[in-house]
Amino acid sequence: MFLAITEQISAPESPHDCLVTNQTLQSLTIECQPGYNGSLPQIFHMEIYNSVVEHMADNLTRLDKPRFRVTDLTPGTSYVLVIYSSNIKGRSNSVALVASTLSTAERRTGAYQS
Repeated sequence: MFLAITEQISAPESPHDCLVTNQTLQSLTIECQPGYNGSLPQIFHMEIYNSVVEHMADNLTRLDKPRFRVTDLTPGTSYVLVIYSSNIKGRSNSVALVASTLSTAERRTGAYQS
């Protein structure tokens, strides 16, 4: 008797445990753990939305892992990051994060008083 074990081929699961691992004045780095790939090669996607003017600022695609670095962003701005994966069977649910670039240091002036 031969018992076959088959994996279910399906759309991938969402990336999870996403963290902003580096923030600068004009860039953000985000790292996630991949979800189940549906037994197929998967592609990772991130859409970056400027939350102030409500438009897509950029989108990135990675073939190897859900790790993204987006550059040329506006300092001191909040962004909504939408992350998902896809394969030939479909697209995962999205994961959304909110992250901000660092603000430029405010210049402090004034006389020292003792």
